[in-house]
Amino acid sequence: MGSESDLAPLLVTPPPAYESVDQSFEITFPNVIPRRIPVIECKVCHASIDCTGKLHQHVMRCNTCNEATPLKQAPPGKKYIRCNCNCLLVCTESAAQVVCPRCRRHISLQRRAVMPTAPRSALLRCPQCRTEFMAPYPLEGIMHCPSCDEKLHLNKKDHARKIFIAFWLFLAFLTAGIICMMCAFAIKGKDIGMDDPIAWVMFMFYTVAIVTMLVGLVIAARTKVAKVVEFMHSD
Repeated sequence: MGSESDLAPLLVTPPPAYESVDQSFEITFPNVIPRRIPVIECKVCHASIDCTGKLHQHVMRCNTCNEATPLKQAPPGKKYIRCNCNCLLVCTESAAQVVCPRCRRHISLQRRAVMPTAPRSALLRCPQCRTEFMAPYPLEGIMHCPSCDEKLHLNKKDHARKIFIAFWLFLAFLTAGIICMMCAFAIKGKDIGMDDPIAWVMFMFYTVAIVTMLVGLVIAARTKVAKVVEFMHSD
């Protein structure tokens, strides 16, 4: 026979009822990466379209508005066109006109050439005093600055053309003068002198021509060009 301590009950307090046990629990997996679902936005109703398992397709259909939305670029030689009725069409890149199969609308794909209007005047800036002034269009010739009276070219091409012509004229007269003097010395040798009227006329002619061309070249190179600030298309 055992003692009284061996016969005592093991549980002094009764167990709780099954209804009072909290059966809600949460299981967490710290190392699990959430799965990303490929989604695109519908171009018509802006709803989200699930693309799971359909990434190989070129077009997806929205479950909300039942309209097609491009998923990829159009195939080579093709392009996407959306009609006013929201129907997505696929046509060739060289197509000039397509017909929508839903609303029978004729869609013209030809780009209309926009003819720019010629400006009426131009706002110029003097490179010497930085003063802005107006000049009629087209910009041609030479104009004086209304503030500092600086002589300005209105067109860069005209300015470059004048420098080009003056340079080659100066070079041509200089070369011709040197050749004539060499020929004269080769023919007459030391007998040539200023008492010969032909030699004197040739010397004076080429001297004046060379000096004139040189002065013209320097003036053309020193003349500045007005900077175009803005073209005015209306008065």
